[in-house]
Amino acid sequence: MPELPEVECLVRHLNRHLPAEALRKISITSPRHLRREEGKPEKWGSDLRGCRLDRFSRRGKFWIMFWKPGSGRGNHPDPQPVVGHLGMTGRLFFHRERSGSPTDGAVFKHTAAIFDFGSSRLVFTDPRRFGMLTRNADVLKSLGPDPMDADWCSMTWPDRITGSSRAIKVTLMDQSAVAGLGNIYASEVLHQAMIHPAAACKNLTPDDWHRLHHCIPDVIQKAVGIGDSLSLDFSGLSSVDRLFYYGTREGSSDDGEVFRVYDREGEPCPRCGAPIQRMIQAQRSTFFCPACQPLP
Repeated sequence: MPELPEVECLVRHLNRHLPAEALRKISITSPRHLRREEGKPEKWGSDLRGCRLDRFSRRGKFWIMFWKPGSGRGNHPDPQPVVGHLGMTGRLFFHRERSGSPTDGAVFKHTAAIFDFGSSRLVFTDPRRFGMLTRNADVLKSLGPDPMDADWCSMTWPDRITGSSRAIKVTLMDQSAVAGLGNIYASEVLHQAMIHPAAACKNLTPDDWHRLHHCIPDVIQKAVGIGDSLSLDFSGLSSVDRLFYYGTREGSSDDGEVFRVYDREGEPCPRCGAPIQRMIQAQRSTFFCPACQPLP
């Protein structure tokens, strides 16, 4: 599943390719991606026709499109948001029309929605259909602090988290605790912070929470930096997924990201050399070093 670094890199990429044309139409080809209260799929977003795509943003694992009124349209004085989530396998990419290229949206497998600008299309595909689209930005209100927010450094861990009996790794994957962390980067953060993933939150020391507070944005920002430096394949058509979900472009010599512990069971810990172990938490694989991350 794409996590914060993947979505951040995607948003940065899409912001470099905003179409100049106004939106012509939206085709919702998978109604299940809309919430029930969103209305009929054939009318969804009809008031955005003629608007221009102003920018992409991100909150946690959610991507956000902001639309501003086109020339002569005054029904939306402020940019209007459309919020989306890639789910487990979703992709979001611009398809540019070229001479002789197919123009029928059906050529894209597992299409959920198409935003048509005329000479280009913004295509949302989702093979496993766990993604979503909504006009209601209230879905973002339940999210916890984002590690890339400017005010992260001043954030303090609430009592409901520090006093919880839940395992810290499970807590970090709770989007109401930290927005954007998932299975991969929760394991990476805990290894850097030298905290056992099964440790109960209430058993962590103030020093543990302090290290964790600094390690989360450090790990995330390094991952985003790596993604920004690579030649990634954002076409949405690649058959092989590697780093940052979209994978590197064909023929690229990029080495990609080397994780500290994730998916490295049995390999030596980069800090102490002890074999990395794997266990199951909340039905997900957790990787850790038993020597560097002792259970308190």
